[in-house]
Amino acid sequence: MKRRLIASLMALTLSTAFVSAQTVELVLMHTGLAEEDADLYLLEQLIDGGLNELFDRGFIGTNERPYAGSRAAFEAYKQSAEAAEGYVNIIVLVLASYPAPGSGPRVPDCYYKVIGVPSGAVRLTGDLKARAPATPSRLDLEKANGAMGKAVIAACAPSF
Repeated sequence: MKRRLIASLMALTLSTAFVSAQTVELVLMHTGLAEEDADLYLLEQLIDGGLNELFDRGFIGTNERPYAGSRAAFEAYKQSAEAAEGYVNIIVLVLASYPAPGSGPRVPDCYYKVIGVPSGAVRLTGDLKARAPATPSRLDLEKANGAMGKAVIAACAPSF
């Protein structure tokens, strides 16, 4: 009995030794939002939607703090050394381009790139147009930004 228990434990240990989930890092740049902008909190809704979608698809999701960027910075992005050291397998780089205040709902057009780590090879690029919220209420605006984060990950997932 004792031998069987030890053999079972060893088999279980060996069978799970090579199992690991892929870790996906979400890196978010934004345009159209200033540091003092009251709608800056919407970035967190976009990230939350993306991380939730990663989790729902069985990936480990992490993110960098969002920061202001530009299309040129998006195109020139290079992964950090910390990504490979932090066991990140894939980076999803997103440029969220928000409309100017008063020119429409604050839901961004999103440009994305899927980058392999540590190779830096771009696996996929694309863009998604903003999806209008059901109403101009704060809650619907938050939901629309969260849905945009989910949509970006859904578009990127086949390349993982």
